[in-house]
Amino acid sequence: MPNSRRAGAIAVIVAIALLPGYIVAQPDTDTDSQVLAGHSGTITALAISPDGKYLASGGKDETVHLWERNGRTFEDRSTLSADRVTLGLVFNPDGRSLFEAGRRLRDKDNVLGVWLPGGTQLSPRALQDTWNVDVNGIALCPKTRILACALGDKTVALVSGPLLKQVGRLEGHNGEVLCVAFNKEGTLLASGSDDGGVILWNPATGRIQAVLSGHKDAVRAIAFHPGGKILASAGKERDIILWNVTSRAISRTLQGHTDDVLALAFSPDGKTLASAGADNTVRLWSVDSGTEVRTCLGHEDPVYALAFTPSGDLLASAGEDKLIRLWSVTKRPAKPRMIAEEIGASVDPAIPSVRGNLRIALLEPSPSRGMKVVQKGDRASIKGRVSGGAVQKVFVNDEEAKLGRNGEFTLAVPLEEGENTVHIRAIDRANNSNDETFTITRELPSVLPPTGLARHGTDYALLIATDEYDEWKQLTNPVDDAKTIAAELHTSYGFETEVLANATQAEILTTLRKYAGRKFADGDQMFIFIAGHGQFDEVLGDGYVVCRDSRLKDEVKTSYISHSTLRTIINNLPCRHILLLVDACFGGTFDPLIAASDRGEDEYSQVTKPEFIDRKMRFRTRRFLTSGGKEYVPDGRPGQHSPFTRRFLEALRSYGGKDGVLTLGEVLLYIETVRPEPRAGEFGTNEPGSDFLFITK
Repeated sequence: MPNSRRAGAIAVIVAIALLPGYIVAQPDTDTDSQVLAGHSGTITALAISPDGKYLASGGKDETVHLWERNGRTFEDRSTLSADRVTLGLVFNPDGRSLFEAGRRLRDKDNVLGVWLPGGTQLSPRALQDTWNVDVNGIALCPKTRILACALGDKTVALVSGPLLKQVGRLEGHNGEVLCVAFNKEGTLLASGSDDGGVILWNPATGRIQAVLSGHKDAVRAIAFHPGGKILASAGKERDIILWNVTSRAISRTLQGHTDDVLALAFSPDGKTLASAGADNTVRLWSVDSGTEVRTCLGHEDPVYALAFTPSGDLLASAGEDKLIRLWSVTKRPAKPRMIAEEIGASVDPAIPSVRGNLRIALLEPSPSRGMKVVQKGDRASIKGRVSGGAVQKVFVNDEEAKLGRNGEFTLAVPLEEGENTVHIRAIDRANNSNDETFTITRELPSVLPPTGLARHGTDYALLIATDEYDEWKQLTNPVDDAKTIAAELHTSYGFETEVLANATQAEILTTLRKYAGRKFADGDQMFIFIAGHGQFDEVLGDGYVVCRDSRLKDEVKTSYISHSTLRTIINNLPCRHILLLVDACFGGTFDPLIAASDRGEDEYSQVTKPEFIDRKMRFRTRRFLTSGGKEYVPDGRPGQHSPFTRRFLEALRSYGGKDGVLTLGEVLLYIETVRPEPRAGEFGTNEPGSDFLFITK
């Protein structure tokens, strides 16, 4: 998606390496919070790693601080020079990298910053798709790894976290976009703007799902409930609106703040909503009743950022007073140490206490790499042993575990798909405690065989689409079709995608040459999509792709790309498995014989899915689908996709049915009813029995 604009300020911090530091947390008994001091300017962004081990903070002093958890506080371990005002921070789900965004770099607007292990300086990396605007906030979808950036030019940019390149741009707001948030599943993206609008987007298609009308002034904060059915938004009007995501209606309005609301965050269990604002307060609300259950006083200036720990025991807040406060947000006695010493019995895992000599050893599951565990099943048995003191109680994710002899404990915890944080807290009779946190990743049963080609390799997609021409009639849908297909391929099937929009003949051929120079593994697949005008020359007997700069009066077609040339180039790409889709007039003439497709599914109907994938990936693939034969095909209604693309998207969104594998034969079942009739066939060095597989992530 070529773009001449320059980049906004985004950085990605990779492979965090913490440096020796000192404890700056001091108990503040009057406000029931601990204070972290280290910044020299206003703090505008906070993030806590998925395992709860690290806290990141950034702000107007143009630094990012990395803090490491120690019991119920965090210690300042490393200070990185961001060279910009930080407005957004978010950890990758693996906890090993951190995205940072904010105001434009003064003289480096077209770069990404990358933090190297142990480094403290910005390492520039050029962006393929760039913009020259401030980034007001960011959100990361944990499942698709798509990063949403709220931009000052009234748009939301979607960036591939793994590839660090733009994969989409959302337009719909009438004012600067100030905040963004994904729901847990990544199926909805919410954005708030200074025009007072809240928009729900389908991030896979880039289309607006709903516009929520309720605010009359700037929306500065937005957050999805962990359950996904509630959205909270707030801003300059001071009231917090809770939306029913299903009905798109206001379900409740929370009133209490006396100035702008600047930050929102739901607790991991979804029972509590935290809000912070320009009235210098942090407020906790019951989601069920809508009542304010606590006002946290301590900040002397506006509070700009909030973040819950994954276990939900602590809430971090920060703002203009340059301080981070850690609030205990679970049930606690007013004087925990005195009660523990006098009563010596009931101990709450949330009581702030001094770290003692207790040591926690994890026995099951056994960590294979550091403290990250991967397993199948919807529950995990947590077993361990506490030594070094007279242990009284052990809590696993705030639930008391069964404590046996010699300090052994056990508890079964439920697991959701993906990463699950497990927090263990051991408490002795003197109320000293120690904590251990690790991550269990629940994997779905693999669809791949343990040997052979297994899950083939990397899937690539090049989408060439043209709807703006120098001399030909303008079209409506091709570029939007390509972007929508690219988003679906990336989000649902894990493709690395590139969209080449409104390109000249030279740009198209140069891009194809770039792929011809790549090194592909045997299991890699290459999907190529071409959409736009097409032409057939009766005299020359060949079909042609019409480029942006193709001339109407060009009898020898030197400004076009012939299908014969295209066949030769694509056939010679060093990738074993290639599928070409052409959505253009006379696209069927790509095959001189207008060949019909041999679906070849019956011979595999009785084999297992892993065996099926393995067999299909053995054969060299050169297959194509076109939106018609030797005829004109419709562009479709504006914004509604072409008929061919609509049916292809329906096929992709079937996600291969129960087995999660979408074959070329299954795609044909969706598109064969389109008129004019689509054509399918093989070309070049295709081998019998070959196929192209779309395998869901």
